[in-house]
Amino acid sequence: MQDMNVVTLTARLTKDPELRQTRSEHSVSTLRVAIQRPTSRDGEDRGAVFYDVEVWNGTAENCVRYLSKGSRIAVVGRLELDQWKDEQDVPRQRSYVVATQVNFLDPPPAGGEREEAEPEAEPEPEQAEPVGAGAANGSAI
Repeated sequence: MQDMNVVTLTARLTKDPELRQTRSEHSVSTLRVAIQRPTSRDGEDRGAVFYDVEVWNGTAENCVRYLSKGSRIAVVGRLELDQWKDEQDVPRQRSYVVATQVNFLDPPPAGGEREEAEPEAEPEPEQAEPVGAGAANGSAI
């Protein structure tokens, strides 16, 4: 039997998504999401679990255009693991979800697209690179 790497979750965005471009001109956005843990047996709130969800190209562009902090989404994707050594040569790792499908669960706002508060300055080139294995160890994506 073949192994499977499939992740399905529903969550809320913890901040507005931001679009970045890779060196090869691909659009990417990392969505930070929160999933509320079930309450304990005595009804106590147990907080939330936080995950990063990486979305690419047209999906990333649509997420930036239509989603905002607090938006509910359903994600189907795969679990990925980046490993690297930090400046002190200590092994580090980060797990995240690479989305293959993102469904918007909230009704669209009246105008369609999310409202922007104020335009932000252009990001520096090094800030536009996606976070991940390539960015952590200096290799290109």
